[in-house]
Amino acid sequence: MLRLRAQIAERNFDVDLEITDFAVNATQHIVIMGPNGSGKSTIIELLAGTLVPDDGFIRVGHDVLVDLDAQGKGKFVPPHERSNGLLAQDPLLFPHLSVLDNVAFAPRSAGKSVNDAHLTAQRFLDLVDCAQFADRKPHELSGGQAQRVAIARTLAAHPKMILLDEPMAALDFDSVPDLLALFKRILKERLSVMVTHDLMDAATFADYIVIMDRGHIAEAGPIGEVLANPQSPFGLKLAGYAQLRQRIEQDNADS
Repeated sequence: MLRLRAQIAERNFDVDLEITDFAVNATQHIVIMGPNGSGKSTIIELLAGTLVPDDGFIRVGHDVLVDLDAQGKGKFVPPHERSNGLLAQDPLLFPHLSVLDNVAFAPRSAGKSVNDAHLTAQRFLDLVDCAQFADRKPHELSGGQAQRVAIARTLAAHPKMILLDEPMAALDFDSVPDLLALFKRILKERLSVMVTHDLMDAATFADYIVIMDRGHIAEAGPIGEVLANPQSPFGLKLAGYAQLRQRIEQDNADS
């Protein structure tokens, strides 16, 4: 279960979201869409713990992360105590460390020896097809390569939930499909929440979609149901894009 109920008066944000048809530790990709300023990234901040609601309740699986009343009193689990991994537009790799040591940072912080941390890092670099860059520094990587390393570093911390805040927004268009396919492959058996404004990201990645509008949920549901019966302008755009993509793929298969 994912339950997020939160109000933030300063942002005109009032959301009550409950997704019960999945289990944490099972593959589930939730995508959040909407216009700029609609509250997409606010949801990521609330889940990450970098933003405290005026009042609210957040539960992921069996873990209650937030339970605050209208006076702001109650339970709030700080970011460092949540089992989350966060990936944003900027990979935020440590510039002075090699790729290998960047990925090894989380296991080293958890108390593993240098050798064990490097073995763990090597395994995740293999997973994202970046083992050949282990000795490089971040400035020697392309944008797509840096994001692959960043997801390896995130996974090396063994998070229960992966938060993706427009991770492909700054990348070249040509590198996006490969990175999306990588995310879909390596995030198996994990709960992930992605914020995006890109219809291709949503149509390719989502199992469940939440469409935001001016701080409120305009539409939410399994991606198949939303595509079949869209109820919002963004839902209509997404359904149109999915139909066009399906026709192009069918035409290519027939030719």
